[in-house]
Amino acid sequence: MARVGSCYNIATADLFRLAERDGEIKKAIALYLAEKAKDGTPRQREIAEKILKRNPLFRVQPLEVGILL
Repeated sequence: MARVGSCYNIATADLFRLAERDGEIKKAIALYLAEKAKDGTPRQREIAEKILKRNPLFRVQPLEVGILL
């Protein structure tokens, strides 16, 4: 984390480490990235889509469905 003027910047890797431990942070990041992928500038969309596709933290695991007979 680094302070730049009156703002703080956090590295993406550090943010993902926090998200691995805290479900609320993971949810907030996922919602932010989804919003940027949908309504962001072309560059924001490109970056958000890359992160959502490449990071295993945001991949949806398929549900296993079994049929009981």
